Amino acid sequence: MEITTNEKLDILFIGNREKILDFNQKILNIKGEQEFIYINNLFDIVNQEELLVILAHPFRKHEKFPEIDRNIFEKIDAIEFNAKDLYEKDIDNMKEKVKELSKKLNIPITGGSDSHYFLQIGSIKNVFDKDCNTITELKEQIKSNNYKVIISEELPIRVRASKIIKKIIKGKK
Repeated sequence: MEITTNEKLDILFIGNREKILDFNQKILNIKGEQEFIYINNLFDIVNQEELLVILAHPFRKHEKFPEIDRNIFEKIDAIEFNAKDLYEKDIDNMKEKVKELSKKLNIPITGGSDSHYFLQIGSIKNVFDKDCNTITELKEQIKSNNYKVIISEELPIRVRASKIIKKIIKGKK
């Protein structure tokens, strides 16, 4: 599940379906009529043991990363290298920006294909040293840096092809 906060940050929550649905209902109960939830409120209700928490595409909506209470970042398990952002904003430049943020916040980086269309799947992969069957195991592998983020050489063509398909589906040329 991806949640956009009032601060215009997107946070990914990964877990089993029941935990995600329960978390989603709690968010809806807190959010009420407002369009976005504040990041502090979001993390007041997240169960850290049950969900993997990833800061998604941290520079998509911000050229500079927003000033936020640094205690929040203790609750985030990883920062995302995002395929679409790497493609649109220069792969090397975006990689450096995300690496700098990762170092500043002391949060590891994982990859995300941003796969709304099948062609984009695999443009970025996380390859773990061992199989993970639970969120706890996944978090341990990320925290211990027992994985590699692999950016496909085909990333540009995969993302571009996905963008073309999206336009075709939406009826634009």
